[in-house]
Amino acid sequence: MNNLNFRIFLLSAISALFLFTYCSKDRIDDDDDDDTTQLRTYEPMDAFYEANRQQEQEFELTGEGSGPIVGAQGTKLWLDSTMFMYQNGDDVSYPFTIGLIELYTPKDIILYNMPTVSDGKLLSTDGEIRVKAYKDSVDLYLKPNAIYQAHMPSGDPSEDMDIFYGVETSSYVDWTISTDPDDDISTDTEGYMMLLTKIGWINADYIYDFPMTKTSITFQSTTDSLDANVAKFLYFPDIPSVMQVYTGESGDVPIGDDATVILFAMDAAGDMFYYSEDITISANPVIDVTLESITEDNLISFLEGL
Repeated sequence: MNNLNFRIFLLSAISALFLFTYCSKDRIDDDDDDDTTQLRTYEPMDAFYEANRQQEQEFELTGEGSGPIVGAQGTKLWLDSTMFMYQNGDDVSYPFTIGLIELYTPKDIILYNMPTVSDGKLLSTDGEIRVKAYKDSVDLYLKPNAIYQAHMPSGDPSEDMDIFYGVETSSYVDWTISTDPDDDISTDTEGYMMLLTKIGWINADYIYDFPMTKTSITFQSTTDSLDANVAKFLYFPDIPSVMQVYTGESGDVPIGDDATVILFAMDAAGDMFYYSEDITISANPVIDVTLESITEDNLISFLEGL
């Protein structure tokens, strides 16, 4: 090879090496950029909720005694077989079973995904219950014009409370105020005595009187994917009420009120993560979220302390 050809070969080799090094560096830099922008993702939490939420209590009614049924948290129900029917209208005979769920704390409301919101409006609540009836695992229905009594306990009952029934939608339960003239709620020294014309979800509360100024809260994160697998709640201790946030932005919230921001999630390994912040709501607030590791027991203890 003559000197000219050798120089051309050498220059070509150097150029190729430089190009390879540059492209390799560019790929590494791109990979580094991808690593810095990758958000942590989480899994559905059905098993977590099932393990930690209030379970349905079952009571077998045999026709003996005059009642009431008394739940673990003090709910009382007065029911008998004459009030129920099968879906086709047939009468029900003893024995049959009443199922009761009691949600009286923010923790229990959150873990059952049963926020206290009616058509986007916050409710001031004193508790939620669910009443169902079964016979041989078949659902029973309250007869038309049947009325039963229920008592929901409260340490400080309010005369402002109304009866709300839960209406199930495709993704959540909305609350609708009762318009039945036979429904009634009154207070006594231990809580609320109610006359009810429906079974299912029942709530003792009233629509919170919003101030003239209201806003919404936006959630964002540079570390975590805040998709539907991340539970997002707002707890308003002074109302009191619980709002669940289903997207990256809350519903209407009152400016000037205090709230506790609560997010939690579970990763693919089953480890729990959470974020919490106490805020006074300002106009158009943005919450920057970084979820931190927490044990399941400590998360439950935190929710119990709300």
